[in-house]
Amino acid sequence: MRLLVVRHGIAMEREEFQLDARKKAKEKGVDPEIFANDELRPLTGDGVRRMRKNAQSLAKLVTEPDLLVTSPLVRAIQTAEVLQAAWVHLEAASIDELKPERASADFLSWLNAQKLKPDATVVIVGHEPHLSSLVSWFLGGTSRPMIELKKGGACLVEFKAGVDKGRGRLSWLATPKMLR
Repeated sequence: MRLLVVRHGIAMEREEFQLDARKKAKEKGVDPEIFANDELRPLTGDGVRRMRKNAQSLAKLVTEPDLLVTSPLVRAIQTAEVLQAAWVHLEAASIDELKPERASADFLSWLNAQKLKPDATVVIVGHEPHLSSLVSWFLGGTSRPMIELKKGGACLVEFKAGVDKGRGRLSWLATPKMLR
């Protein structure tokens, strides 16, 4: 199995998002928390534009993935939508197991439950430091990050003898600039 791990694109800064949320809440006369939930923080216009370029390169490097899954946070979903456009036939699904606070074992359990072919390629979209910990767990059996994924960056982890912690091999790691 091959696991293409992609960090979401450039998102709105937290502070800017919070200010915008307070403004919207004040205009509507509602609790600012309705709009200020960090899970709703979107990609910037520049983040979408750059991610489109990255997606074109990723589609050349990894052809015909079998599955695309994403964290349910807005910025990850938006990134997955950009990737989905690069692989036209591919449906995207949102899973809680890719939320930033989830354990690596949660994602492994979900992945193994999918009953995928041994030669399947799965694309996942998520957040730091969760993704670096997940990749490190698959590579060396430890959640202590061995790599860092920049926003819009990606890596490919391959498994020869079943997907489990410590069984992966890093095939490549690409920064966003390399992909563009």
